[in-house]
Amino acid sequence: MKTPLLVASLRGYAIVISVLGILTPLLVFGGLRPVLVDTALDDLTSTALMLRGALAPRMLEGDLAGADSIAQELCAETGVRITVIDPDGRVMIDTDAAPSSMESHRTRPEVISAFQTGRGTAVRKSSTLNLDMLYSAILIEQAGEPIAVVRASRPFRLLSVVLSGIGARILVLAAAAVSISALIAWLFSRSVTLPVGKLAEAFERIEAGDYSIRMEPSRIREFDSLNAGFNEAAQKTESLVSDLSERTSQFHAMLESAYGPIAVLDSAGRLIFANRAFRLLGSGGAMEGLDYREVVSNPELLSVLGRALTAGEPGQDKISAGGRIWTAAHAPVPGHSQVVLSMADITEIENLAATKRDFAVNVAHELRTPLTAIKGFAETLAEKTDTEGRRYIETILRNTDRLIALVRDVQTLAQIESPGFQLDLQPVDLFPVLTLTVELFEPAAGRKGLDLSLVAREVPLVNGDVFRLQQVFINLLDNAVKYTETGSVRVTLAREEEQALVEFSDTGPGIPSEAIPRLCERFFVVDQSRSRQMGGTGLGLAIVKHILMLHGGSLSIKSEPGRGSVFSVRLPLAEPPARAS
Repeated sequence: MKTPLLVASLRGYAIVISVLGILTPLLVFGGLRPVLVDTALDDLTSTALMLRGALAPRMLEGDLAGADSIAQELCAETGVRITVIDPDGRVMIDTDAAPSSMESHRTRPEVISAFQTGRGTAVRKSSTLNLDMLYSAILIEQAGEPIAVVRASRPFRLLSVVLSGIGARILVLAAAAVSISALIAWLFSRSVTLPVGKLAEAFERIEAGDYSIRMEPSRIREFDSLNAGFNEAAQKTESLVSDLSERTSQFHAMLESAYGPIAVLDSAGRLIFANRAFRLLGSGGAMEGLDYREVVSNPELLSVLGRALTAGEPGQDKISAGGRIWTAAHAPVPGHSQVVLSMADITEIENLAATKRDFAVNVAHELRTPLTAIKGFAETLAEKTDTEGRRYIETILRNTDRLIALVRDVQTLAQIESPGFQLDLQPVDLFPVLTLTVELFEPAAGRKGLDLSLVAREVPLVNGDVFRLQQVFINLLDNAVKYTETGSVRVTLAREEEQALVEFSDTGPGIPSEAIPRLCERFFVVDQSRSRQMGGTGLGLAIVKHILMLHGGSLSIKSEPGRGSVFSVRLPLAEPPARAS
């Protein structure tokens, strides 16, 4: 259990006050006692001096009886016991006992001191009276010779009574001081702990969500500054929370009204948030706090959610749910054990793409037969026509060939873009494939006087479809030979880290930098007139791009107008047999 601040502070004060309350009387009383004893001895010494003055004449005259009579009178007046001791220690006069019955006093410390130095004092127990006594002895001399010692004594109990009275007063004063100190400590602690307690209570209300709490000004400067700082912080927090709450409500409303399904799950698969569109794909009711397997029945969506929870990285899938086609993108929330799933309806896009593919396939199929017939009839006419007519027929043949190539490329592109298309993957040695491709273009390169070469720095294996890869190489080499008028065309095969690198470099006219990003777009050509002259369809590089994407590869282009171009193909290497197993 936590100790309250008031109790903790009072505990410290109580220890200090208690120690002072005990030590102060002890120290005061301990210091006062020797002072009082010394004072009593001084007073007793003064009395002894007075006694010597009164008794010395009689003692010097040898009138012991007269001295004894004077001693008795002075004892009655002063209450002091008077004793006279000769140099041998024999008691000559004593006002409280018969001298003849008393033992020698030669060994008494005050007597010894008096005979040696002229005076002596002592605080000790009297063997005669069996009481603690105060003693003061004064020497009586004649012509430098000691005659006797006059000793005055009082019982110590008289001083003890005084000391007891003083001690009682000290204890009363100490108790009063302790009580007053305790009261002052309590008042001071309360003056400190009360504002702190109020501040702690205010923080508890802030923690509970009550941001309207404000602290009153304090008479204590430090607490007033602290309260002002708290009020300012509370006001800012209230404003921030209000703004955040408003934004959260807006964001929640946006997510709730979003057309695409959106859900947030924790690491255990419980739904933290699910908007209306997501609920409609599931049970339709409230989902927060439930396991996604309890509210989702679509197998594809269940599979996506399972992968999202275990992947640990962003991902995207295409699924069918609720009679629609969706892209389902998922990603982990940084710094939290949560996953966000967002879905977009691509049904119309997919239907449009399917319609385009079907249209392209159907049109290509319908055009292929008549174009072949046109070409056949044109070739027949060319053989039977004079030189003037043959020029027109050759134009017909050239454009027919271009249309046939266009139909072929449209069919190829539609085929590789179809959802069910699959590559025939196997380990492929690229060198023989490139060798065959180069051999196909050697006649065309020879007719133009081009230096066509193949350089293999390394012969890596890739996982690929031989037929589709050869399509890629044929399209790229066809462009290089077709658009290069003089110089050389070189094909280079090498390895670049974990990829195979095939570069097609030429000394052709080059490509403007602004056109390079669009080269792989369908039907895009840099020079329309030159493309028609060369028989280009504008689909070759689009086919190359899609085939390489299906292989997990890429195409990059570098070109400088007037100096040529370099088309670089990168393909992942085939795994070694040991790794594959």
